[in-house]
This record gives sequence, structure tokens and C-alpha cells, in this order.
Amino acid sequence: MRLLREEENQKKDQEMLYQLVFQHKDFLVINKPAGLAVHPPENKFSKSPDFSGTLAGQLLKDFPQIINVGEKDFRPGIVHRLDKETSGLMLVALNQSSFIFFKSAFSQRKVEKKYWALVWGQPKREKGKIRSLIGRSRNCPTKQTAVFSPSKAKNPRPAESDYFFCRNFGTFSLLEVIPKTGRKHQIRLHLHLLGVPIVGDKKYQTKALREKNKLFSRHFLHAFSLRFIYVDGKEYFFCDSWPKDFRHLTGEDF
Repeated sequence: MRLLREEENQKKDQEMLYQLVFQHKDFLVINKPAGLAVHPPENKFSKSPDFSGTLAGQLLKDFPQIINVGEKDFRPGIVHRLDKETSGLMLVALNQSSFIFFKSAFSQRKVEKKYWALVWGQPKREKGKIRSLIGRSRNCPTKQTAVFSPSKAKNPRPAESDYFFCRNFGTFSLLEVIPKTGRKHQIRLHLHLLGVPIVGDKKYQTKALREKNKLFSRHFLHAFSLRFIYVDGKEYFFCDSWPKDFRHLTGEDF
């Protein structure tokens, strides 16, 4: 029994390692597994600096030069982030020049990101645009909220996402989502607002889905595509394959 547990723990540790997709002299493209936090919480890090159990910690071991890259010491080299349960492609800056370039590119919407989302039900329209304000919830400080009135959220900012229906799997559907802005929890909030919350999302769900979502270890959101033009004038495009747990849940490849 002890050996089985050790094997299970080793397998889990291996599954929590990032995958290096591409290495440029200035940046990396990596694939982050679901369940791995990108960086430690800022408030905890300020009291006790510790990168263990995070993507940032793994990256520092492999690329120690990123220790001083970025604007905040708790997220070295991290240009943009994914939620802990979200898997998929990420950009990592290897030096300050590339960090500044990508930060500007993201703010000017020059980096195209695409996501796959498995959602409960099916949207009424096969494609559409979702616009709202997103800010901190006034009722629950650990949540964001998507609203249409500025008074209903703290520090609300405009948010926009495009979605496209891809396939129906009975009780749930596959959507492709392209966020046009980069607000915290944006896709999760926008799909909940659309009436098709993400499968396994325990933070933004309806009461009717609480028991069903308990069956899943993560929410089914995967960043599968990145496209941008770098300072060298070249266009870079990266596309990931259908995740194993998506295949397991749907019984199909995509």
C-alpha cells in the first residue's frame, strides 16, 4: 500500500511539471498543467518569500536569470498568468527587454490568445461577443463579478470576449473563446453571464450545478493557442493539442 501511494505521489508530481514548448533567447512558451499555481500569493510572499509548489519556482530552477525580470519579485518573468486550475500555453520573459515588449503587446491587444472551454449546456447563438464590466465583488471579496453598472462592483473595468460554438457532447458543449481584454477570471465570468458556466468551476456556478461540479478536480478551461509578432518582425504561432482530461470527459479527440 505504501509503495502504491508513493507511485501515485510521484505520478502526481510528474503531472504537475510544466512542459517547455519553445525556447527563444528572449522568451519561453510553456504549457502549464491544471492544478499548478503560476506564482505564490503576494501577501504571503512578502512575509515569507517562497516559490515552492508554483510554476515560478520551477522556472527559477531551470532559468535562474529570470529572478530580476518583471515588476514584482513574487512573479519573476511572468508576463501574464493563468488561474491555478486553468491549463495551457503561457509566455515567460527571459530578460527585462522582452518583459517590457510583451507587457506593451498585451496592453495593446497584439497578442492573440484562444481558449477551449467545456461548458454546461449550449449557448443560444453559435457565436457572439460578450461585453461587461469586471471588478471585485462587493458581496464576496474572494470573487470577481461581471456587471453592467459600475456601482455594483469595486474598481470595475471594461471586459470583452468573443466565443464560438464548436461541438455538443450532450450535457455540455465545447466553445472556443478569444478574450479581447485580460481581466481576472474574465472567461469564467463571461461564460457564466452567458448562461453556460464552465464544467467544474466551483467559484462561478449556479446552485443546480454544485453537486455535479464536485465530481471534477478542476474547471475545464485550456489556453490552446498563442499568436504574436515579436520585435524581430517574425510572427510566432503556437497551438496545443486536445488535453487528456478533456478527451477523458468527452470520450473524443478534437
